[in-house]
Amino acid sequence: TVMDGFPMAYRGETERAMGLSLMSSFIGGIVGCTCLLLLAEPLANYALKFGPGEMFMVAIFGLTVVGSLAKDVIKGVFSGMFGILLGTVGLSSNGVLRGTFGVTYLMDGLPTLPALLGLLALPAIYELAGRNSAVLQVKGKQNLLSNVKGLLRGFRDTVRHGVQALLCSVLGTVVGIIPAAGSSIAGILAYNFSKQICKNGDEFGTGVPE
Repeated sequence: TVMDGFPMAYRGETERAMGLSLMSSFIGGIVGCTCLLLLAEPLANYALKFGPGEMFMVAIFGLTVVGSLAKDVIKGVFSGMFGILLGTVGLSSNGVLRGTFGVTYLMDGLPTLPALLGLLALPAIYELAGRNSAVLQVKGKQNLLSNVKGLLRGFRDTVRHGVQALLCSVLGTVVGIIPAAGSSIAGILAYNFSKQICKNGDEFGTGVPE
């Protein structure tokens, strides 16, 4: 949604991007809930065996995935390491304050909303300020019918790539089972997997439905 949905919205294909996101999330949710119903108990028992060593390997695994997504692997790895560094701010499990610089508001870590605004929203605002328009000129009259058609087009695109959606859903479920991995790493892994199996993988990031 972030990497290709935004370029699609800039081209005036907002509804199509929303349709892709909605239908793929629906498929992923159905697969995830089914696996949860069938595998919850045995997987919970297995997850309890994860220790510091396994958590460290999960972090290294996440770094390699982030590095593989970037055109410059070194920059990708360092950006991932910078994210880990930001995640260490606050009170550790041993009761030691890290990176707070005496600011009590940082004891619980970096607040999510200000961090997202500063790291993601402001750079996007500065980029948009340098453009002549926030969205390219959209051809044709925009109304409710055209919006619904755009959503349905996104639905059809997802169904057309149904095998890819199912494989990425299974991958996301497997990664979601791993403690401390979560949906963010699952999403990046699925994106990277799609980039490798699709013929137009080089066009990822420019606003392609795949």
